Amino acid sequence: MMVEPWFDPMKFGAFYGGVGGGLLGSLGGVLGAVAGKLAPQGKGRGLVMGAFTAFILIGIVNLVFGIYAVATGQPYGIWYPLVLIGFLLTVLFTALKPVVRKRYDEAEARRMEAAALGGTGLGPSALCYNHPCHCRWRYRLGVRTEDSQSSNPGSIPGSATKSSV
Repeated sequence: MMVEPWFDPMKFGAFYGGVGGGLLGSLGGVLGAVAGKLAPQGKGRGLVMGAFTAFILIGIVNLVFGIYAVATGQPYGIWYPLVLIGFLLTVLFTALKPVVRKRYDEAEARRMEAAALGGTGLGPSALCYNHPCHCRWRYRLGVRTEDSQSSNPGSIPGSATKSSV
Protein backbone atom coordinates (compact mmCIF):
# COMPACT_ATOMS: atom_id res chain seq x y z
CA MET A 1 0.00 0.00 0.00
CA MET A 2 1.53 3.27 -1.13
CA VAL A 3 0.41 6.51 0.44
CA GLU A 4 0.65 9.98 -1.00
CA PRO A 5 4.30 11.15 -0.72
CA TRP A 6 4.93 14.08 1.60
CA PHE A 7 7.20 15.71 -0.99
CA ASP A 8 8.52 14.98 -4.45
CA PRO A 9 10.90 12.09 -3.64
CA MET A 10 13.49 13.07 -6.25
CA LYS A 11 13.74 16.70 -5.20
CA PHE A 12 13.58 15.93 -1.47
CA GLY A 13 16.19 13.20 -1.73
CA ALA A 14 18.52 15.41 -3.75
CA PHE A 15 18.12 18.60 -1.74
CA TYR A 16 17.69 17.30 1.78
CA GLY A 17 19.99 14.34 1.39
CA GLY A 18 22.64 16.12 -0.65
CA VAL A 19 22.57 19.72 0.50
CA GLY A 20 21.24 19.14 4.03
CA GLY A 21 23.49 16.17 4.66
CA GLY A 22 26.48 18.01 3.22
CA LEU A 23 25.88 21.07 5.37
CA LEU A 24 25.29 19.05 8.53
CA GLY A 25 28.36 16.93 7.80
CA SER A 26 30.49 20.02 7.21
CA LEU A 27 29.24 21.68 10.37
CA GLY A 28 29.93 18.46 12.26
CA GLY A 29 33.48 18.45 10.92
CA VAL A 30 33.99 22.06 11.98
CA LEU A 31 32.60 21.21 15.42
CA GLY A 32 35.03 18.30 15.67
CA ALA A 33 37.95 20.57 14.77
CA VAL A 34 36.84 23.20 17.28
CA ALA A 35 36.44 20.55 19.98
CA GLY A 36 39.87 19.13 19.15
CA LYS A 37 41.44 22.57 19.52
CA LEU A 38 39.52 23.91 22.55
CA ALA A 39 38.91 20.82 24.70
CA PRO A 40 42.58 20.16 25.62
CA GLN A 41 42.85 23.84 26.58
CA GLY A 42 39.67 23.68 28.66
CA LYS A 43 38.06 26.52 26.70
CA GLY A 44 34.54 26.82 25.26
CA ARG A 45 33.13 23.85 27.16
CA GLY A 46 29.54 25.12 27.20
CA LEU A 47 29.55 25.99 23.51
CA VAL A 48 31.14 22.74 22.34
CA MET A 49 29.14 20.41 24.60
CA GLY A 50 25.93 22.30 23.78
CA ALA A 51 26.61 21.94 20.06
CA PHE A 52 27.21 18.21 20.51
CA THR A 53 23.85 17.94 22.29
CA ALA A 54 22.16 19.95 19.51
CA PHE A 55 23.58 17.63 16.84
CA ILE A 56 22.37 14.60 18.79
CA LEU A 57 18.88 16.10 19.04
CA ILE A 58 18.83 16.95 15.32
CA GLY A 59 19.85 13.37 14.61
CA ILE A 60 17.11 11.93 16.83
CA VAL A 61 14.45 14.12 15.19
CA ASN A 62 15.60 13.04 11.71
CA LEU A 63 15.69 9.40 12.76
CA VAL A 64 12.19 9.54 14.27
CA PHE A 65 10.75 11.19 11.15
CA GLY A 66 12.61 8.69 8.95
CA ILE A 67 11.29 5.69 10.87
CA TYR A 68 7.79 7.18 10.75
CA ALA A 69 8.19 7.66 6.99
CA VAL A 70 9.18 4.00 6.58
CA ALA A 71 6.26 2.88 8.77
CA THR A 72 3.73 4.92 6.78
CA GLY A 73 5.03 3.66 3.43
CA GLN A 74 6.74 6.79 2.11
CA PRO A 75 8.96 6.27 -0.93
CA TYR A 76 12.69 5.62 -0.64
CA GLY A 77 13.59 9.20 -1.66
CA ILE A 78 11.68 10.50 1.39
CA TRP A 79 12.69 8.14 4.19
CA TYR A 80 16.27 7.29 3.25
CA PRO A 81 17.85 10.77 3.70
CA LEU A 82 16.03 11.17 7.02
CA VAL A 83 17.15 7.79 8.34
CA LEU A 84 20.72 8.16 7.08
CA ILE A 85 21.28 11.67 8.44
CA GLY A 86 19.48 10.83 11.67
CA PHE A 87 21.43 7.63 12.22
CA LEU A 88 24.83 9.19 11.48
CA LEU A 89 24.30 12.28 13.63
CA THR A 90 22.86 10.34 16.54
CA VAL A 91 25.47 7.58 16.60
CA LEU A 92 28.56 9.68 15.86
CA PHE A 93 27.87 12.55 18.23
CA THR A 94 26.58 10.28 20.99
CA ALA A 95 29.77 8.22 20.72
CA LEU A 96 32.10 11.24 20.58
CA LYS A 97 30.51 13.33 23.32
CA PRO A 98 32.04 11.32 26.21
CA VAL A 99 35.46 11.52 24.56
CA VAL A 100 35.25 15.31 24.32
CA ARG A 101 33.88 15.52 27.88
CA LYS A 102 36.89 13.48 29.07
CA ARG A 103 39.30 15.92 27.36
CA TYR A 104 37.60 18.82 29.14
CA ASP A 105 37.80 16.96 32.46
CA GLU A 106 41.51 16.27 31.90
CA ALA A 107 42.13 19.96 31.17
CA GLU A 108 40.22 20.89 34.33
CA ALA A 109 42.26 18.42 36.38
CA ARG A 110 45.50 19.90 35.01
CA ARG A 111 44.29 23.39 35.85
CA MET A 112 43.33 22.35 39.39
CA GLU A 113 46.68 20.62 39.92
CA ALA A 114 48.57 23.68 38.70
CA ALA A 115 46.52 25.92 40.99
CA ALA A 116 47.17 23.63 43.93
CA LEU A 117 50.91 23.62 43.29
CA GLY A 118 50.99 27.37 42.76
CA GLY A 119 48.91 28.10 45.85
CA THR A 120 51.21 26.16 48.22
CA GLY A 121 54.39 27.74 47.00
CA LEU A 122 55.43 24.58 45.24
CA GLY A 123 56.34 25.27 41.69
CA PRO A 124 58.63 23.81 39.08
CA SER A 125 61.64 24.24 41.38
CA ALA A 126 60.03 21.92 43.93
CA LEU A 127 59.53 19.25 41.29
CA CYS A 128 62.93 19.42 39.60
CA TYR A 129 66.23 19.57 41.50
CA ASN A 130 68.14 21.37 38.77
CA HIS A 131 65.61 24.13 38.15
CA PRO A 132 67.15 27.58 38.66
CA CYS A 133 66.46 28.71 42.20
CA HIS A 134 64.88 32.12 42.63
CA CYS A 135 65.19 32.21 46.38
CA ARG A 136 66.97 34.93 48.40
CA TRP A 137 69.56 32.69 50.06
CA ARG A 138 71.73 30.27 48.28
CA TYR A 139 73.67 27.70 50.24
CA ARG A 140 76.67 25.76 49.08
CA LEU A 141 77.78 22.66 50.85
CA GLY A 142 81.52 22.63 51.35
CA VAL A 143 83.18 19.32 52.04
CA ARG A 144 86.59 19.25 53.72
CA THR A 145 88.80 16.28 53.50
CA GLU A 146 91.60 15.58 55.92
CA ASP A 147 94.21 16.98 53.55
CA SER A 148 92.36 20.23 52.85
CA GLN A 149 91.61 20.98 56.50
CA SER A 150 95.18 21.36 57.44
CA SER A 151 96.34 23.28 54.39
CA ASN A 152 93.18 25.28 53.58
CA PRO A 153 91.01 25.98 56.63
CA GLY A 154 88.75 28.42 54.77
CA SER A 155 87.49 26.19 51.94
CA ILE A 156 83.91 27.53 52.07
CA PRO A 157 83.75 30.85 50.21
CA GLY A 158 82.14 33.64 52.20
CA SER A 159 80.05 34.78 49.21
CA ALA A 160 78.15 31.50 49.17
CA THR A 161 76.66 32.08 52.62
CA LYS A 162 75.83 35.77 52.30
CA SER A 163 72.67 37.24 50.87
CA SER A 164 73.08 38.75 47.43
CA VAL A 165 70.10 41.09 47.93
